[in-house]
Amino acid sequence: IRYTPVGIAGSALSTVLGYTLSGAGFIILYAKSNNRMLHFSWKHLKSKAAFMTETVKSGIPSVSLLLMQATGSAVINANILRTLGQDMMAVYAVTVSSMQILKMCVEGIVGVIATIAGVLYGEMDVFGIKKIMKRIIAIVIVVCLALTAFFMAFPGSVAKLYGFSLTELLPVLNTCLRFFSLSFLV
Repeated sequence: IRYTPVGIAGSALSTVLGYTLSGAGFIILYAKSNNRMLHFSWKHLKSKAAFMTETVKSGIPSVSLLLMQATGSAVINANILRTLGQDMMAVYAVTVSSMQILKMCVEGIVGVIATIAGVLYGEMDVFGIKKIMKRIIAIVIVVCLALTAFFMAFPGSVAKLYGFSLTELLPVLNTCLRFFSLSFLV
């Protein structure tokens, strides 16, 4: 960015082109290699049409959820930008992005449980499943309480984490982060 006049758009363009070209090069080299582990076979695809249909049907709920969330975010962002302006949009963006901190913590905790619960279920250990679920719920509640307490006590640190630099709106952001952190408990 320093040596070329294209700015951030050029940086984005170079990132996309770099990933595309390197990915395409890797795919071409992999497809031509005789030592690859995966081999594609199209002749059995017709016999698996029912399986493919079922796979697509099972994926529709998650895709529709993502589309609804993207549409909702776009509508909310457009309305905030239109009615409150760019500065308040920055406050909203930091507030909503702060949810990612909680999401990473909770998903990290819950992600480990799928493996453990799968093993316990395979061994038909109902008592073990109940015990681990109670423990995980307790851990998630403690993490949510701790993050809420941190957001209540130090909202300015969260603002600095996201690079918020509008000092005149810092009190508004602090209030928004404090109120929003209460949603972590729900």
